[in-house]
Amino acid sequence: MNKEVMALSIKGISKIFYKRKSFFAKTFSSVEALKGITLSIDSEKIYGIVGESGCGKTTLAKIIVGLLKPDSGEVCFNNQVVIDAGTKRRRMEGHSFQLVFQNPFTSLNPRFTINQILREGLINKKIDDATIGQKIESIAAEVNLPHEVIKKYPHELSGGERQRIALARALIVEPKLLILDEPLSSLDVTIQSSILLLIEKLVKKRSIIVLFIAHDLAVMRHIAEYVFVLSNGALVEEGPVETIFSTPQHHYTKRLLDAALYK
Repeated sequence: MNKEVMALSIKGISKIFYKRKSFFAKTFSSVEALKGITLSIDSEKIYGIVGESGCGKTTLAKIIVGLLKPDSGEVCFNNQVVIDAGTKRRRMEGHSFQLVFQNPFTSLNPRFTINQILREGLINKKIDDATIGQKIESIAAEVNLPHEVIKKYPHELSGGERQRIALARALIVEPKLLILDEPLSSLDVTIQSSILLLIEKLVKKRSIIVLFIAHDLAVMRHIAEYVFVLSNGALVEEGPVETIFSTPQHHYTKRLLDAALYK
């Protein structure tokens, strides 16, 4: 059987945020968060998005999964438009796109047990309770969590355990695209390597597109195969990770690498 070929295409995505100049002001200032981002992604690679804080990485991720609406442009999956400037919600059925946030604690319902959190994404899939239970047991084992953890609440877990739960929650619905937004930055250094190894293992096991967002260039060089560089809301450079690190072309990329002591 031929493996499904998947492709994500982002065409001219722009986003402007407005805010009052002061609490009582009637006028607004604007920030152009994304400036006509156009890029293409296909399967069988881990793609990286790098750039300094405020460059638009998370804004782009939220637009792709439908949490934000772009001011212009469109997001296409397998040649089907799934997001555009007129879209109120994602048009794709099910949970095809999943986003894992930087701090898992803020994205996990504190009043739900881990079992309830993992079950939530499967409720509308018309699966019987026995099958849901099996899927929860399976995904917990896959992310290296002991059985007793699924009976606990998020506040009872360590940062590393919560990030594993966030990964499990995203993967249990079998997404076609997984976006990881700075998944290591809120973790202790001693935990980061184990989570990174887990991510690599999970990606190899599943046929999905992965977008890995990070500002840590050492992590990006280790995990990504192809990298997009964002600066002030614009895509300034892209290419295979070794090409970007060995022969960067844009002055911003060179500055990032110099700051990280890559020469």
